Amino acid sequence: MLKFTLQNLDCPNCAAKLEEGLKKLDCVQAVTINFATLSMNIETNDLARVQAEIHAIRAGHQAD
Repeated sequence: MLKFTLQNLDCPNCAAKLEEGLKKLDCVQAVTINFATLSMNIETNDLARVQAEIHAIRAGHQAD
């Protein structure tokens, strides 16, 4: 399990959308995002794909 500190996460709804989006990836075995601590715990075998998905989700959110 990897733990990351998240930056530029400004609302609980955004954290929930990010977590749900990452859960859909077949390379992610488990993920939890805690908005209060701005932390993400993730179990994955493809960190590059996770990073790409995070960028895609953020880009979609900024377009809203």
